[in-house]
Amino acid sequence: MRDRQQSAGELILAALVPFVLARCVGRPDRVDEFVAELAIVIGEEREVGVLRSTTRRVANQLLDRAWGRVRLPARRVQQPIAVDPVRLHRRLLAVEPDPADLAIERVDRAAANDRLAGCRRSDAAVDRAWRTAVHLMDVDGRTERERQQLNYARRILRQSIDPQKVA
Repeated sequence: MRDRQQSAGELILAALVPFVLARCVGRPDRVDEFVAELAIVIGEEREVGVLRSTTRRVANQLLDRAWGRVRLPARRVQQPIAVDPVRLHRRLLAVEPDPADLAIERVDRAAANDRLAGCRRSDAAVDRAWRTAVHLMDVDGRTERERQQLNYARRILRQSIDPQKVA
């Protein structure tokens, strides 16, 4: 009896292969996975019993169930993507920055540069901290020592400049 059931399952699987190939047009890499899932679905139906439907044929039910399992991992997002909503909004709508914001930013930056230049001329520690910060700011994959140097440089700069002007 077991041999007959196995032979029947193999026969059903072989008969449904043309339908499998039709669903995988343009995606030949999914054929093997689809056939494997279809074999599993046929085995499950053999153990539990075939579900009857008055509107759909059994072959379509088996194919749909297997195809859904093949497509399920592709529909899942593996990792969430962090996105700043303001930047996304500006990119999607191609919104240019507000000219008033740019002007204020330029004035603030110029004032901070003037104040920093005065501090750098009067204090050698601030000058060293500035050079260290500029050097290490854009370094990817900083070592622990470089991170400590950058944090120290930031602390020195924050102490010497108005805290509202330091980013």
